[in-house]
Amino acid sequence: MSQWIYTLVHLLLELFFVRRDAQVRFLKEENRILRSRISSQRLILDPEERTRLLTIGAELKHQVKGLVGIVQFRTYQRWVKEQELGIKPGRVGRPRKIGKDVRQAIIRMAKENPGWGYLRIVGELLKLRCKVGKTSVRRILRE
Repeated sequence: MSQWIYTLVHLLLELFFVRRDAQVRFLKEENRILRSRISSQRLILDPEERTRLLTIGAELKHQVKGLVGIVQFRTYQRWVKEQELGIKPGRVGRPRKIGKDVRQAIIRMAKENPGWGYLRIVGELLKLRCKVGKTSVRRILRE
């Protein structure tokens, strides 16, 4: 009697695994299609996304060599080492090197001259020999 129950449970589990494997293949193919439509090949993850990937990878004991597609496997391994050593992920992109005095000058110019746009402020800063980009001025004023 127990042999029949074991066989029945085994068959049901096999059906579940086949369905799960098909779902994984479907999601991987969907990922490939979406990545082919992204204009740039480089995808930068923020620390929260990186942590989520590492958490799920830990469930698989970080054996994700054939699964990981967003980053290189070596990058994933480096993330695992950094997590084990307690190193927090840094900021993404270039460091911001605009000094406090330049920030204050940008804010002051914008307040005193509400009709000036980003380019005008950049031009006035160039007269003061401060080279700051239009996007940086916009970001500082939005902050």
